[in-house]
Amino acid sequence: MLFARPKSILLLALLSRVHALTKLSKEDSANGFRNSFRGWSSFPLQAYDHPEHQDYGPAWFTEDNLLKQARALQDLGNGYDYLMLDSGWSDGGEGDENGRIKPNKTIFPDFKAFSKQVHNMGLKLGVYIVPGAFNSDIVDNKPIADSQFGMSDVNTPCSTDAPFPCTFGRRDLQDNPASRAWVSSVVKQFADWEIDLIKFDYIHPKASNESPLDDKLPDGYSNFLDVDIYHDAISASGRQMWLLLSYNLDISHDATERWRKSADSYRISTDVNNPVDGKSVPAGITTMVSWFAIQKMSEALRIYMSAQLSETRNLKGFADVDSLMIGNTGFLNGLSAAQRMTYMGLWAMSGAPMYLGDDLTKIDDAYRPWLTKKEVLEIHDDWTSQESPGIYVNPDGSRNPSQLQIWEAGPFGDDEEVVVLLANMGCTERADRYEPPWGSNCQPGGQNVVATYEVLQLQGRYCVRDVWASEDTGAADTQVSKVLDEGQSVLYRMTPNGKGGKNC
Repeated sequence: MLFARPKSILLLALLSRVHALTKLSKEDSANGFRNSFRGWSSFPLQAYDHPEHQDYGPAWFTEDNLLKQARALQDLGNGYDYLMLDSGWSDGGEGDENGRIKPNKTIFPDFKAFSKQVHNMGLKLGVYIVPGAFNSDIVDNKPIADSQFGMSDVNTPCSTDAPFPCTFGRRDLQDNPASRAWVSSVVKQFADWEIDLIKFDYIHPKASNESPLDDKLPDGYSNFLDVDIYHDAISASGRQMWLLLSYNLDISHDATERWRKSADSYRISTDVNNPVDGKSVPAGITTMVSWFAIQKMSEALRIYMSAQLSETRNLKGFADVDSLMIGNTGFLNGLSAAQRMTYMGLWAMSGAPMYLGDDLTKIDDAYRPWLTKKEVLEIHDDWTSQESPGIYVNPDGSRNPSQLQIWEAGPFGDDEEVVVLLANMGCTERADRYEPPWGSNCQPGGQNVVATYEVLQLQGRYCVRDVWASEDTGAADTQVSKVLDEGQSVLYRMTPNGKGGKNC
């Protein structure tokens, strides 16, 4: 590894309007992971249901197309090794003879053989689930494998007009022996299929309800027990699996105490990709990605990271900021080159799981080097995901939402290097979809983003390197700054003069 890893890390904590250095220890995640992963998710492409682009959408989700993405992921290399299958991979109506989640036979005639192909490419495999057991299996009281229980012992059947999750033909679990036996049987099956990651969707409590399904939930609805039971089953399965919770989760202290206990990552906001379908097209949404979604995610990350600074507990688990989509062009993207660079820079600074949502078979040659840029990936892998994610601060030293942003991580290793991202997050292109908190105060066009050493809590001379440009830019004694257009950013790596062979 490029960077040394200390036993403790220095983070920035806000005191009044300036922040002072404090120590915060790092723990492995609930299922034993030291750093986050990189890979690819099928969700954005299967959710892109544009009437004029029929190559994508639900019908795109086939074994053949997924194997094409797997081969392209293998070719991409550089640590991108998780192939994540979203909804549609499994039968949504009933389980197998023991009520276990089973593959969709229309898509995967032999799912275990598919998994073997993926693993033979040197990749890992992830699958998607939603809460609970199947209602039809509960009605039929199928026997739970390796137990004395039947499915009716898990829960009682639900009526067709019952609230979520009966919408999905499943029921939430109760913390009883039958529930644990059923989840154990499901996870053992996953282990037999060599599953490496479970995406657990529709977990509550959420930060806010944003769908009709959420509105049907009773007050105080929670999936805490479901998550805990899956964690226990993973621990007992003999196979290490990443447990990813989704989406837009409550990040209050009490909620994150539970997420940290059982899961390895938790989605802190809504989806990045546009839900392009027959309804959204008339509203003027045609591209798979829009800048307002990145603005929204940066604000969610600001809220989450600022909250961590007020905690006395160790860092554990990873904030998930959803898919990274910078490799395609045309209708599959919608971002400028500068916006793409900011997008990936924020994902790298967050230390979050970095999974692509692009069509990997159509990566543009201009952007492929961005996805595989060694120094950016090293910052993500060796610093921000293992040691300390980037901490948000404004040029005036406050942590309020702002168009002009500073993200700082470090110092790291014996060389005491610091990583700083300066960004102009700009105004908004669709105020009806998302109005940034700074919307009424947004200054259009280029702005000088200044990070003084008082704000960064640095002293002395630093040698500055522009990471994306791969060039040393000289010495900085009191501040770093850059005039940045809307959506533009710069990523600096700063080393104290005389450290690491750096003299400037």
